[in-house]
Amino acid sequence: MAGQPQLVHFELNSAADDLAAAVSAPVTELATIFLTEKTQSFYDNLGSFAYILRDHTEGFLGISYSWCIEDVEHECLGEGFKGKACILAIGWSSIDAHLAFKQTDAFRRGLEFLRGARGSEIHHTIFQTTG
Repeated sequence: MAGQPQLVHFELNSAADDLAAAVSAPVTELATIFLTEKTQSFYDNLGSFAYILRDHTEGFLGISYSWCIEDVEHECLGEGFKGKACILAIGWSSIDAHLAFKQTDAFRRGLEFLRGARGSEIHHTIFQTTG
């Protein structure tokens, strides 16, 4: 990781069931998408992307997405420039299911809805409960 980490907060506007499905899946993809500005049209496009996942994807278990409250810095935005970020939490049955989705026509159609993005970071994680 280059530079100082950024602490950010996200608005949780999705239905609680959507978020629970995404983070209780065997694997959760956390995708942060960086934009120059926050727009309603991009947020609406995320809904269209979610529709593709729900209706055309094997191994998909849930999705939740929201805007970052703070402005963020990222190399894709340009040095010294702050923009906006949106995070997607996508639940998968396995990493292989996610990677298989990336090879489909549905994925390529879904990318059309993310055209306004300047860049992204994607990580897989497994959330665990304690206690």
